[in-house]
Amino acid sequence: MHSHFYALGQQVSYAEDGIAWPWKGGFEVIALLPASTDEPAYRIRNAEQAYDRIVSEHELSEHIRATRTRSFDKELTCRR
Repeated sequence: MHSHFYALGQQVSYAEDGIAWPWKGGFEVIALLPASTDEPAYRIRNAEQAYDRIVSEHELSEHIRATRTRSFDKELTCRR
């Protein structure tokens, strides 16, 4: 069994089924759950939603990635 990468209370971004775009930010890890398969699981919460989500680790990213937008990435590309 693998240990959890994200910590309790950590701000994370969520992408359903691990699809890289769009990441939805503003989630907080509120519980570390046992792995149902070979991958750790988490309970996450977004203050704007009335429910929690149970997600696998591959569906999460560190919160900083959620702040990037397509226009931000395009701007970075143009500056190079």
